[in-house]
Amino acid sequence: MLDSRINTFLLLCQTRSYTKTAQMLGITQPSVTQHIQYLQRHFGCQLFRYEGKTLILTPEGEYLRGQAKLMNLASERVTASLKRMSLQNAPLRIGIPKEFGDDFGAQLVAALLRQEGAQELSVHVAPSAMLIELTENGSLDCMIADRILAEPVLDAQEIGELSFGCFGAAAMPPVITTDALLPNRLLVQIDASSDVNVMRLLLREVGLTTDAFAGTWEIGSAAAIRQLVAEGQGISFAYRTAMLPLGDEIRQLGIREVSCNRTIVCLYRNDAATVTQTQALIAQIRQLWTACVEAAERK
Repeated sequence: MLDSRINTFLLLCQTRSYTKTAQMLGITQPSVTQHIQYLQRHFGCQLFRYEGKTLILTPEGEYLRGQAKLMNLASERVTASLKRMSLQNAPLRIGIPKEFGDDFGAQLVAALLRQEGAQELSVHVAPSAMLIELTENGSLDCMIADRILAEPVLDAQEIGELSFGCFGAAAMPPVITTDALLPNRLLVQIDASSDVNVMRLLLREVGLTTDAFAGTWEIGSAAAIRQLVAEGQGISFAYRTAMLPLGDEIRQLGIREVSCNRTIVCLYRNDAATVTQTQALIAQIRQLWTACVEAAERK
């Protein structure tokens, strides 16, 4: 738990208002001022200054904000680890990105639970950005992610690959040029970090952005996007596992520039109390990964 004055400082960095900060903390405005004055005396520097009526951070204040965020994250990790250590035989908490497809995630978990001596698992399916935050603060023991989202504060172990590409209705030509995609509506998942990031990366490599398309719809689930693609309502850049089964309704468009195999990793905290069990789970996932991908293709 950080000193309450550090928390006051961090909130003031966000609000840039002593009055709003006091209201949000449920304390008086003079108390907020006292907290900041104490920190300035303690660190021997000015943390804020006014430009006209606007409160801004000094360079020293910017530095303290960055370090305070790291301290806050470290405090959350310690708290989570201590709580974790007090639990006997608690399940390992793993995050699976929803952008990989619900069916694929379910197949992977089922394969893990069929292993002899399988560990108890608590599975969280959510957008990658949310899972990263939960893994960083200790609420998850590990998560599966595209390497594009690897974070410096988390260790990463490679577990396999997933095919990524552009998908359209079966009536579309199997191979068309990148420019021929532009008259189509683009269908993307809301808050789905990795597939959107990979899509933007691939488009940037061919000199395009999402603005080049006829329009963009943000959809809340991979299943809904798959249905809209099948109905010819647009195209989607996605992991192949999220679009399976392709059947007679959907095809992966054979455009080399926007197709690739993505490296998939497990992210975890090397300083967590459960690191040994987590690494054992990652080894199991690595062994089962290819078989699960192939099973998804056959389904």
